[in-house]
Amino acid sequence: DESAEDTADVLVADLPCSGLGVLRKKTDIRYKMSRGQQEELEALQRRILDTVCSYVKKDGIMVYSTCTINPGENQENVAWFLGKHPEFELLDMEQIYPGTQVGSEMCIRDRIKTYLIATRKENGKEEIMQQEKTDIKSMNLEELKSYMESIGEKPFRAKQLYQWMHEKQAASFDEMTNLSKSLQEKLKNECRFVSLEQEAVQISKIDGTRKYLFALDDGNVIESVLMRYKHGNSVCISSQVGCRMGCRFCASTLDGLVRGLTPSEMLDQIYRITRDTGERVANVVVMGTGEPMDNFDNLLKFIELLTDENGLNISQRNVTVSTCGIVPKMRELADKKLQITLALSLHASSQEKRLELMPVANKYEIHEVIEACRYYFEQTGRRVTFEYSLVGGVNDTDEDVRRLADLIHGMNCHVNLIPVNPIKERSYVQPDHEAILNFKNRLEKNAINVTIRREMGRDIDGACGQLRKRYISHAER
Repeated sequence: DESAEDTADVLVADLPCSGLGVLRKKTDIRYKMSRGQQEELEALQRRILDTVCSYVKKDGIMVYSTCTINPGENQENVAWFLGKHPEFELLDMEQIYPGTQVGSEMCIRDRIKTYLIATRKENGKEEIMQQEKTDIKSMNLEELKSYMESIGEKPFRAKQLYQWMHEKQAASFDEMTNLSKSLQEKLKNECRFVSLEQEAVQISKIDGTRKYLFALDDGNVIESVLMRYKHGNSVCISSQVGCRMGCRFCASTLDGLVRGLTPSEMLDQIYRITRDTGERVANVVVMGTGEPMDNFDNLLKFIELLTDENGLNISQRNVTVSTCGIVPKMRELADKKLQITLALSLHASSQEKRLELMPVANKYEIHEVIEACRYYFEQTGRRVTFEYSLVGGVNDTDEDVRRLADLIHGMNCHVNLIPVNPIKERSYVQPDHEAILNFKNRLEKNAINVTIRREMGRDIDGACGQLRKRYISHAER
């Protein structure tokens, strides 16, 4: 109804749900839907959102809600909507789990109810124009040469510009002293130059770990961590603003997903840290906030630029990418035959326990994920790392050791035990030191290569997402 466009102060879109939740049943039970049926429903949900959002006034509010047992399903629609409609700004997103107190009532349903509240910004058109500017720092050298020619510049300017961005790590066009003022102004007008602003840095008194909070040009904030080891400096970067995977022990997923990061935003975390410390980065781990496989194309471009001999030229073997187990993308990454390390956030020895900790297990069964890891080794020859967060009384028993050993038996792999970092929003606690050593020793007796991750930055909001969460909560007060 075109007459209804731009008329609603508040619009509520309560979408049909997928049936992936079963009323009054365990949350690991779900209706059987074919992939075709799921795709049809997703298309219907998105058509509804695409249509009704036009009814919202400037500065009006749209509330989108639906329910499922799989938070990732709802967050896929949220990410899609915010990506397609940048004129809307996320105000709040809440997922209400079974047994959660809501006001004076208890949510007793066995489904997760998701509420998204977004506002249509008055300056939406201007922001869209800014987003549509060319992101030159996300271009490889050949793409940059083509772009410079398209704006009437000589191809050799691309090499100069690329060196300034990726070798010298310039923070602005003004620093590029061998470019003419006229070219600098042209680039300012036509290009988006990503240069993160350092909002905060925490420095551990224990081990010198530095936890950074960077502001993006759209007002969002992300975290990065510099860790110093004998073999060189490692930087852990974020791949998304927030995360939609819903892992129970992780602070970065508490507020859901806002958007994926561009290749330039991933790169610039490393560049800003290098400039701040004056120290070279030897290793990069994509293990911060976000699920890298959920931002797959930008991840691949980031790796290409990071390992390019014309840039930082970091070896692929010094790059680690973590995933919670998005099987199709794991297999697609394997087919690229890159020499990076794949780290699976496993965190459980059985499908039942993984369902308790990681909602992604509703979609990808644990043995399916392990087979994808085997496939990665077959295609690349690279040993897979299994990240296993030890949670006291949850996944640290002798039975967990036995099942884990059986699960990964015969694989060329390495298990990295991670004593869970306590966060105030969750009740999980670390096992005691004796229990951690016992878990390690019993795995080693099964001929499995095991290490216990050295705890870094314990005194500075060390867990993924903690600093960002505290910053956002303070800003909302």
